Amino acid sequence: VSPIDCYLHCAVVYSGSMYVFGARNRVDNDIYEFRFGTQSWAPLQILGDKPSHRWCCSMTMLGRSLYLFGGRDAVVCYDDLWEFSFDSLV
Repeated sequence: VSPIDCYLHCAVVYSGSMYVFGARNRVDNDIYEFRFGTQSWAPLQILGDKPSHRWCCSMTMLGRSLYLFGGRDAVVCYDDLWEFSFDSLV
């Protein structure tokens, strides 16, 4: 499973992997992990709520947390901030 042919997505590199979220041409709200060591894709296991599907968002890392900000879908321009902790998987 991979985010093949996505565009207007966001990505961040952390601890030997690249994490990709969102895309104009996708309809899911999964975060995908690309492991550089094995050259393989997998959806990130998230125990809590996921951000809604969107594109043109921003993503960054701070400590052991991934942050996703803003973006848009076909109707809404978001100004929310979503956090995922690699420690708690929430």
